[in-house]
Amino acid sequence: MWTDHPLRQLQLIYPTLTDEDFEAFIELTDSGNGIEISRWDHPSLPLPSPTQIAATTATAQAAQAAVDLAAANYAAAMISGYPVAPEGFVLGIADEDRKAWTELLAMLNEGLSLGVITPETTTQIKALDGVLHTVTIARLKQMIFGLGMHYKALWDQLQS
Repeated sequence: MWTDHPLRQLQLIYPTLTDEDFEAFIELTDSGNGIEISRWDHPSLPLPSPTQIAATTATAQAAQAAVDLAAANYAAAMISGYPVAPEGFVLGIADEDRKAWTELLAMLNEGLSLGVITPETTTQIKALDGVLHTVTIARLKQMIFGLGMHYKALWDQLQS
């Protein structure tokens, strides 16, 4: 008996099972306690045993729990931001923050290429807590790069 995505769970038992096989040879019904196989006429695959079904249900539930945990960790990381070391403050990494950092990085690069600013020029940035911090352009570019790599690692972890 399954509670979610029976085709994917059947494909865990029989990886060669196709959508067409499913439509032609297998019928499922909802018993009120979950989805059950009510017809199995597949010409080459035997009806899965209750043990196989229970194992795939547990596997699917564990996989969903892992996805849910990764999503929760990602959401928490978006709220907690990117900790800047050794300075000890935190920068925002939510979508709107990353957009602003990307635009600022483009402006900094343009200012450097025009000679309007130097790597030693100082500027102020606002941390996630609202406090302003004075940093050099060179250090700010390092922070923005680090923030991007931090976000990429979080994204990669969410996608795996």
